[in-house]
Amino acid sequence: YDHLSFDTYYAADPDDQPPTITYLDGVLNEAQGRGTLKVEASDPSGIVRVLVAYTAGPGQWFSQDLAYDAGTHKWRGEITATRQTLYFVQAVDGAGNVQVAHNKGAYYSLLPPAPLVGGGEPRRIYLPVIVRNH
Repeated sequence: YDHLSFDTYYAADPDDQPPTITYLDGVLNEAQGRGTLKVEASDPSGIVRVLVAYTAGPGQWFSQDLAYDAGTHKWRGEITATRQTLYFVQAVDGAGNVQVAHNKGAYYSLLPPAPLVGGGEPRRIYLPVIVRNH
């Protein structure tokens, strides 16, 4: 590597428990060359930052801060991505503790969007008419 950029977190807070990452999802939009990420993390001291680090090839890593979406209670963001993109996520709590989700060192890959239910032609179901006599 010829260039590194990093942040160091420190706090005098006695809390030494890292935050919990409870949900992580990445979807690839191959046509646009973009990946959408959603992460849910929690900690009693609050989450102050969620960062995704990603690579699409050997030797080059990038990072992108995710933004908190209060409506879904998730951290969201987009990255430039291909089928080869691998990523991991870091969450930082209010006491400076960091949790890393890295798929046991294998990293995560972006998944294609889920297919629409039914896809193609709409289907109709004809049910018998039931008349109730009083």
